[in-house]
Amino acid sequence: MIKPFQVVMLNDFLETHQEIEKEKSIEYRKATSKLQGKSRKDSKPLCCYYCKEEVTTFCNSHSIPAFVLRNIASNGSVYSSNKFAGIPLMENDKGINNSGTFQIICRKCDSSIFSDYEDPGNYKSRPTNKMIAQIALKNQLKLISKRRFEIALYENMKNLPMYGKMDDFPQFNENGMDKRQEINNLDLAEGDEEFTKAKKAINQKWSNEYYTFFYQKLDYVVPIATQTIITLPIDFDGHIINDIYNYSPAYKMQSIHVCIFPFQAESIVLMFIDAKHTRLKSFYRKFSKLTLDDQLSTINFMLFAYSEDYFISRNIDEKLLENQKLIAVSQYTNEIVSLFNDFTLNDVLGDILTLSHRNEIPNLLSKECSIG
Repeated sequence: MIKPFQVVMLNDFLETHQEIEKEKSIEYRKATSKLQGKSRKDSKPLCCYYCKEEVTTFCNSHSIPAFVLRNIASNGSVYSSNKFAGIPLMENDKGINNSGTFQIICRKCDSSIFSDYEDPGNYKSRPTNKMIAQIALKNQLKLISKRRFEIALYENMKNLPMYGKMDDFPQFNENGMDKRQEINNLDLAEGDEEFTKAKKAINQKWSNEYYTFFYQKLDYVVPIATQTIITLPIDFDGHIINDIYNYSPAYKMQSIHVCIFPFQAESIVLMFIDAKHTRLKSFYRKFSKLTLDDQLSTINFMLFAYSEDYFISRNIDEKLLENQKLIAVSQYTNEIVSLFNDFTLNDVLGDILTLSHRNEIPNLLSKECSIG
């Protein structure tokens, strides 16, 4: 499950080979919006992805519980990850109703299958096995929705006038697009497998499918919220956990589910994995020996380095948003480089995204950065 960069690619596709003058920016925004709108429509299934019943409209599901986002919102909005990424055609501010949403299941399923973990009253004690499975299910549905959108997006991009005229920009020529689609389809198949497993874990009340290796309740409100999957390429010692450039269908990624849930006067941070994912042992064993501050710094670094699915409070200290090291880590993407060149994982990662740098960027999970 590779760090997505489809919107960055789309911007490059529209801007790199055509100078966009300021007076034309509205035209390109409209073109981008139209392309994305068509792709979202094309990517929707004919029936609810969970219950398989045919529906005419899908629920606007939140990848992060709405009550969590409300706890860090200011005037009903939050900052998206684009506050750091700085992609011109994307918005920095997001309203709660439009933050981290996807449309792939019906309203009935959305209101029932996540009811345990989306109830703030259920966090007075450690999350139950059912709550963990519901989180895993939601994460896989979001990933499936994203991959279906990307597949439709790249197909629709082939119809743009400049397609086929990008030989000096290989990720947009025919071979590059076909390779990207191959990867998307592999990710989608893997997501479907994990979705089926999470669904069975809930319905059959399995209790040993997921291993929660970190759970911490903080007595302050962190300025960031997320519920995401992180595919960590390397461990603390630089050993490969996931070769994210291995495109064999037989090679399965082993990812970490990460949740950062700010409440009104406290915050909960947890991480769990599929209990059968043994390649992650070297990471979580060493992680468990760190101090709490260092553990939080590690999670903070992982989120900014390997994910784009997070939201930040607008009440955060503006100096943190301007930190150049944090911006650099957030903006670094390595997929384009390795996708079309003969590099190893370590060649591409270099020394930028290693966990040894975790204490060099502001830790938004620390008490010093809290908003309450």
